[in-house]
Amino acid sequence: MTTPAATERPRQERMRIRLLIMCKAFGITRDERIELARHILARDEHLLTSFNDLDDHDLERMLDAMTGATLVAHLCLERRAGRPQCPSCGRR
Repeated sequence: MTTPAATERPRQERMRIRLLIMCKAFGITRDERIELARHILARDEHLLTSFNDLDDHDLERMLDAMTGATLVAHLCLERRAGRPQCPSCGRR
């Protein structure tokens, strides 16, 4: 029989790895990553010193924020590139 901690850890690790990969792709340093997490999660400096301090809920919020920011940046880049937009659905 597996314990709850044993089944949760792999999920937490997968989320943490996804988040670290996203940050690395954007060139976000460790210090910037922690500062970003403090802002997104509204945490005081002494309460968040490492990504290891984040629980499942925190990691999900961070991933949602990073994914949303990525999508907005992508849409803005497409708009600046002047890609034609479909008149019926708005897709490019």
